[in-house]
Amino acid sequence: MEFKSLADVSLDCVLDAFNGAFADYAVAFDRDAVARMLVRRGFCPELSYAAFDGGNIVAFTLNGIGERRGVLTAYDTGTGTLPDYRGRKLAGAVFEHSVPRLKGEGVGCYLLEVLQENKPAVALYESLGFERSAEYECFVSDSSDVRLAKECACQGEIGVRPVSLDAMMEMTCFRDFEPSWQNSDASMSRGRESLIFAGAYSRNSGEPLGYCAFDPLSGDVAQIATRRDMRRRGVATELLRYMLSFNKSSVVKVINVPPQCDSLKKFIAYAGIAPGLSQYEMVKTL
Repeated sequence: MEFKSLADVSLDCVLDAFNGAFADYAVAFDRDAVARMLVRRGFCPELSYAAFDGGNIVAFTLNGIGERRGVLTAYDTGTGTLPDYRGRKLAGAVFEHSVPRLKGEGVGCYLLEVLQENKPAVALYESLGFERSAEYECFVSDSSDVRLAKECACQGEIGVRPVSLDAMMEMTCFRDFEPSWQNSDASMSRGRESLIFAGAYSRNSGEPLGYCAFDPLSGDVAQIATRRDMRRRGVATELLRYMLSFNKSSVVKVINVPPQCDSLKKFIAYAGIAPGLSQYEMVKTL
């Protein structure tokens, strides 16, 4: 068994390994969707590592690299082991191999997310020195199950139109929490080619009322926020209506909402997007 970086490994080989590791999952992974996910999450082959057997990847951790709160951080954007190699503690071995190399490149923090119900994985990460730093709730429903009011109180006063990333960034002061890594502003910048950015504006004054960022191929509502004095007046509904008009996925997802963010959770419930699995964010100082 050999441990080394993915610097000289093609993206096709990485995607083959990813699909092989998750081949027995209930949900199939689309290669293009995985490739887009890696871009948004900052995948860095040079600082990602894998276990190789006979030249083939059998276990891997795909690391995204970026800044988090002023610290160069590695983010676990995908860890997997081929079914025939499970039970050999390869995930932990790949991580331990990567740590000194990440530190040598100035990475000071390692960040990951894990399903709360995956207790063995939570225990593994805690044994490796990770601590729980946040909790997130996730929501997903079939697109056909999303409920939108036919008419909102202020619908005629609200106009939604596409905006640039820079224009969207000027409205991030409307949100109530800092997005997680995969929905962060840096992620929006990396994934700008595949995302839709839109703003809601007053038809009368032209003032901004809210914004959203959406992946039409996965149905992922990456960011959505409404100006505080315009909440419960149909702005978020009009933004969601706009996003759904571009949706090419069979589902709509809102991932990594803090449990305490009642305003967004109430809107999600109102729209009929159902609660899914919850996650822990876990962090380790390197």
